[in-house]
Amino acid sequence: DMLSHDIGNYIQAARGFLELVEVVGKLEDKALKYLKRSEKTMGNIMALVDNVKSLTVLRNREPTLSPQDLREVVERTWEMVLNSLKAEELKGAELEVCFERGEYTIMCDFSILNIFENLFSNAIKHNDKERVKVKVSAKVVEEGLLRICVEDNGPGLPADMRERVFNRFDRGVKEGKISGYGLGLSIVKLAAERLGGRVWVEEGEELGGTRFVIELPLKG
Repeated sequence: DMLSHDIGNYIQAARGFLELVEVVGKLEDKALKYLKRSEKTMGNIMALVDNVKSLTVLRNREPTLSPQDLREVVERTWEMVLNSLKAEELKGAELEVCFERGEYTIMCDFSILNIFENLFSNAIKHNDKERVKVKVSAKVVEEGLLRICVEDNGPGLPADMRERVFNRFDRGVKEGKISGYGLGLSIVKLAAERLGGRVWVEEGEELGGTRFVIELPLKG
């Protein structure tokens, strides 16, 4: 924890200097392009550090479950993700939630934030559309079990990648483009299992991208 904390501090400082150069410096287009790439690389490194920290906590800390309203969790996490991105990264992202507050209560802890944060971030960052759309729906599939679907309008995942994508550092390949999911989806899988659930991937039916399906216990 101390090591990742120190690394994070150094990365944040470096990002701050890069942003300062962009603001005060008079840069040519080519230099500005490389500066933007450097900022993005720093952001990716910071995300990796955060994911390693999340994996460590998920593996080593016993869950302490409490009832949480699903819509509140979804909306709060969506706002967290939007606030963590720069304006040019948002791609006009829109969220549609197909259930009301108070409709579903799940038993969870902070792990639920890891699930939605990674799914929402991937839906935005790995999307090739001008306007990102994300839809979250839910239904009870049997007594005490809730099925949550998170679908986007991105490029989707080939059928042969839908199991592998949960492996650490595996990557989804689509039309010659490589989108690195890194540790994010392995965190989603670990977090779902930690909460007594499971997760898998399907082809999106309504938005045409990827649909992640999470099954979690409802409040008893």
